[in-house]
Amino acid sequence: MHIIIKRLVENALKGRKINSSIDLGCGAGDGGVLIRPHTDHLVGVDLNTSALAEAYRKGVYDELYVGDMRTFPLGSADSIFMFDAIEHISKAEGYRLLEKIGNRFIMITTPWWSIPHPGHKCLWPITELNRLGFTTSAHSFLPDLLMTLGYGGIILAYRARV
Repeated sequence: MHIIIKRLVENALKGRKINSSIDLGCGAGDGGVLIRPHTDHLVGVDLNTSALAEAYRKGVYDELYVGDMRTFPLGSADSIFMFDAIEHISKAEGYRLLEKIGNRFIMITTPWWSIPHPGHKCLWPITELNRLGFTTSAHSFLPDLLMTLGYGGIILAYRARV
């Protein structure tokens, strides 16, 4: 995962240790590598079995499940992470998922660009995430010229327990 994301995660977690975490849409487990030092128990969930196999090889998850982030039971997990995942479901499904997550600690990364991606169903602008109570930061890792063409960087958003 990009070094900028690693720094953003470290700053947002500020040395806190989390009892149990779920990485929704974990893919190949790059986010799990970042979360592992901060949590005692880490669960990964993804629909893509090939990506889950790669996540398994990384050895950072305590449990891995083939599952849909929209319906996966959150149980007693006290934190939820979604690295480049929420944009893969519709806006309405995203709102339902955020409501289901409730007041747990949540961290999201999502692309910051306007060029459509075939797997993305919606964008989550900073202003919308802020309205939902998230602390946000946007970071570009592309040259300014590409930014003017609609490419961007990454948005990191997190919301602590309320």
